[in-house]
Amino acid sequence: MTTQPPNRLLVRICGASGAGKSHRVKALVASLGNIESVRIPCDYYLLPAMTPLTTYFADPLQYDWRSLAHDLAAPLGTTIAIPNFDFERFQRRTAAGNKQIVLRRIAVLDALYPYPEAAVRILLYTPESLRAARVAARDEEWRTRVADRWAHLELSKAYLDILPDRYDAILSGADPVAKNVAAVGALIEQRVHNPDSA
Repeated sequence: MTTQPPNRLLVRICGASGAGKSHRVKALVASLGNIESVRIPCDYYLLPAMTPLTTYFADPLQYDWRSLAHDLAAPLGTTIAIPNFDFERFQRRTAAGNKQIVLRRIAVLDALYPYPEAAVRILLYTPESLRAARVAARDEEWRTRVADRWAHLELSKAYLDILPDRYDAILSGADPVAKNVAAVGALIEQRVHNPDSA
């Protein structure tokens, strides 16, 4: 059984870059309501580069799960300021940035990799061609250059593929968002009524 913070249900939706995690997590939180749920964007908890980026990008991305666990342990209703992360230089500017969230009973985490202590465990699988197209479209919209790091993103995806983890469901990121949200919502409902099944 996973270790949950008191009175909390942690839901993790993980998958490779471009899988569609953020869109689905935002839609899920909207369906649950922001009084009951909150999105935790885990990429702000990436471990920063301690070496030149050419060396940093030779290894899969990693997360500072300890810092995230510390923040999630705060009482319900607490406003936390998540780290201020520079995604161009891969540096943590400050431990607590301007982006603030209020902890709710259901915390939905989206990240490349599965957060170890989540009770509801979802993998979003999306074909590479669709993921690449989504990243390219996002780059154009946001004027970023994430696609330039595609080889590194796929290195991190390969790391995800070999993690010894188990999932409550593996969903297709090519399916409509509403279909994925309904499936995760049903799992959350089941876990709320049967917490010992985690």
